[in-house]
Amino acid sequence: MKRKLYLVLLLLTWLGLSGRLVYEHYFQSSRSGKYISLETGLQALPSESEWMNIFHNGHKMGYTITTISNQGANGYNISSTTNINVVFGGLASEIYLENTSRIDTLFRLEGFSYRMISEQYATHILGDKHGT
Repeated sequence: MKRKLYLVLLLLTWLGLSGRLVYEHYFQSSRSGKYISLETGLQALPSESEWMNIFHNGHKMGYTITTISNQGANGYNISSTTNINVVFGGLASEIYLENTSRIDTLFRLEGFSYRMISEQYATHILGDKHGT
């Protein structure tokens, strides 16, 4: 019986503290007109490009470069470039991918650009948010 009482008290305490955290971060800050920025709240994000290798079965296939840039009150730009060397049906092919996303200060997507280029196929897709 005591164990159940302790579990219920622990659950109620956790729910109360979680509710307060959500209220303070999402409802209080929206009234004051504050926005999140890399300078104030997201200092853990890399300020320079981040390079990563792509491996398959222990063999390097390519690499990707990701960059996040702060645009102040306009939000952020996130760009990624990827080069991959793959083999389809015995034919070696190099694939180049380029992605750019524009997001607002609340991390909602505002627009994007996607480009893929290979020896067999190429495409470019653009998107923009209209309205709210």
